[in-house]
Amino acid sequence: MKNLQVRDIIEQCNGKLIIGNVNIECVDFCTDTRKIKKDDTYVGLKGEKFNGSEFYKTALELGAKVCILQDVTIDEETLKKYNDRAIILVQDTLKALQSIAKYKRSLYNIPVIAITGSVGKTSTKDIIASVVSTKYKTLKTEGNFNNHIGVPLTILRLKDEEAMVVEMGMSNLGEISLLTNIAKPTTAVITNVGTAHIGNLGSRENILKAKTGGLIVIGDTKEVLDLVDGGFNLNVDYTPSRLYELAKMDGAIVLSADLKRILYANAQLIPSPEISTNETGTRHRTAERTAKQTGEIVISVSQRRNVITIFKGDLRYVLQDSSKVITKANQALQTAEKYKKVFDDKLNLLNEYEFNDIVTLQNVIVCIQRAEMVLKVVDEVKRAIYELGEEGRLFQMQLDELFGNLAIEETLIIKDYIISSKKQNSEKTVDKALSSIRKLEREDLMKSQLIAKILGYEDFDNYEEVNVFTRGYRILSKIPRMPNNIVENLVKSFKSFQHIIQADIPALDEVEGIGEIRAKAIKQSLKRMQEQFIFDNLSL
Repeated sequence: MKNLQVRDIIEQCNGKLIIGNVNIECVDFCTDTRKIKKDDTYVGLKGEKFNGSEFYKTALELGAKVCILQDVTIDEETLKKYNDRAIILVQDTLKALQSIAKYKRSLYNIPVIAITGSVGKTSTKDIIASVVSTKYKTLKTEGNFNNHIGVPLTILRLKDEEAMVVEMGMSNLGEISLLTNIAKPTTAVITNVGTAHIGNLGSRENILKAKTGGLIVIGDTKEVLDLVDGGFNLNVDYTPSRLYELAKMDGAIVLSADLKRILYANAQLIPSPEISTNETGTRHRTAERTAKQTGEIVISVSQRRNVITIFKGDLRYVLQDSSKVITKANQALQTAEKYKKVFDDKLNLLNEYEFNDIVTLQNVIVCIQRAEMVLKVVDEVKRAIYELGEEGRLFQMQLDELFGNLAIEETLIIKDYIISSKKQNSEKTVDKALSSIRKLEREDLMKSQLIAKILGYEDFDNYEEVNVFTRGYRILSKIPRMPNNIVENLVKSFKSFQHIIQADIPALDEVEGIGEIRAKAIKQSLKRMQEQFIFDNLSL
């Protein structure tokens, strides 16, 4: 069993301990005072109309050992009465809950199966959990705990389980990405990709199926409403089915800026005729002029050509057919995977060379070039995801699984090798270098001298002959339970990765925030990593 302590929560959430001992263990977590049990850790979530943190007294009276709260002031009477408990204040209790769950997940090297899809998630989850439990002690999602709150609470139930089966639901774009980042599934199961949970603008296919075209304005500013003439003043809740039916009318549909209300339907838009437009059809000309005059998003659906065009200010974008976008996204994803394999091979060499102190500037440049090549293709997939909306979530899951840490690896490589003066802020220097590299076109990206110059090096005839030395940020960040401030202290104290490797336990112990136990863990972790990197390169 790997129980968390108050010190872990403070570290992961950047929290402030108001009262209590940092060694208090946090075993079970609860967000509802009606269900709280003795010695639970209570997380006071804040909603639109309530702040669960305000019920901290109730939680303490019912036996909560630890309270994680936000936006409350603890009175002196409570501090005296419950001085054997712990109270932690954080900026955002929801983000704190998610961060704590992500950290606890990192402590378990077990198979995690994530299940998502439009239908059949719960049944599939129960069947898979039943099968897995025949061999492993298995934790599974209970009830409807499948969202941004339920998944973290499920993970925090981990004790001595050997496997976990997690159900993931989706009600907003990016939610699956958030949940997979917390749960870190080793296997993903998609039961079905349909339109059961489409929100925001619903389905483009539904609008096209109406066969009458459509004109939709997203925005309820005065500039927009001044252009509306006639039509029906609805002001009703938005639903995809309502949008589908209203799109059959001839006039424009006006939605609120937050896409929660349908304000007008069958309305006539009267933008200034003096605004220039290159469009030919009446609907498209009105859409472009409205967008330019108001600065809001206007969507025009062609009745004859079945084409959806989006206008925003002076910008214009035509949505492609979903099948074409999916095909292009698949091709880009396959290309990205091939590029990623090459990057991984180069990175494996860099890993071993850093331990052996034989890194050349060319090794570093090649890793950065290969990382950028992957990320440029990944950007193409992301553009497809934005356009596909709900239909793109499978691609998002694949991106998160295959390339989630790539940008971080590249940033840390730059941080390890960039030349910066003492007057410069190292973080700003790294960000500036990364920004300059990201702006390079593919042809310039392949020019080693440009990368070297951005990193602060002189122009050499042969970068293979230029030895460079890593600071160690990237390798040290791979050590389990290694906070960033400890990594910073190590690099600041020893100046280079080689000095850190050669340091004995007493020398590491002298660094602020480490201590003898962590010093031993650092030595052991570095030794294991070096052996693993050698093995990885032997298998290439």
